[in-house]
Amino acid sequence: MLHRLLAILLAQADRPIAVSTIMEVLWGKRPPKTARKAVHVYVHQLRRLFGARVIQLTHGGYLLNTAESVIDSRQFMELTASAKDLQLQGEPAQAVHVWAQALALWRDSVAFSDVDCATGVIAAERTWLQEQRGTAWENRLAAAVSLGSGHDSIVGWQAMTEQHPYRERLHGLMMIAMYQSGRQEDALTTYENLRQRLAVELGIEPTPPLRKLHYQLLQHMPEGSLTLLSGVS
Repeated sequence: MLHRLLAILLAQADRPIAVSTIMEVLWGKRPPKTARKAVHVYVHQLRRLFGARVIQLTHGGYLLNTAESVIDSRQFMELTASAKDLQLQGEPAQAVHVWAQALALWRDSVAFSDVDCATGVIAAERTWLQEQRGTAWENRLAAAVSLGSGHDSIVGWQAMTEQHPYRERLHGLMMIAMYQSGRQEDALTTYENLRQRLAVELGIEPTPPLRKLHYQLLQHMPEGSLTLLSGVS
């Protein structure tokens, strides 16, 4: 329970969360009669571990104060913001480096992977962070592709496409990276696999930009013209 309570506070960092909400996340709709007292005991234990300035009591409930602590998710977002600025300023090499720093903060491929929670604040934060991680991978690959070096870590990019099987931009960038390394057939296979997956599982076709990229690869267009999926998002 202590671990799960910490996850709740992390998911709501800098925002007070009511004791009643904590009780519901920890025990469901019908918490035991001792739940409120148990929450206070668990919070006391966390405050002994991290300090009262980190775990604070406010009029709205308990709050984890990031100004008094170092949280990976906040560092991740700050680094990705810096990387985006560098990319927009025309510094893709530096942007790749900073995005790599941000992604290195992830100790697992899934946020809160050691906390069992399918709904509620933890699940919502997990979903949001996963989306941010996927976008960071895309932006890092876009910067690498613009430098002509997207092929350097194709194995890592392929693992990401497996984790995000419907992200068209990620697949498109992967196709360009393969094309840059002389693997046109693999790039076309990547497109075909995605096209079939979208058709069978979602009943849709790839978007026009990805279809255009596919056509460009079929026509052996120069690498410099494959810019439809570059930039940052």
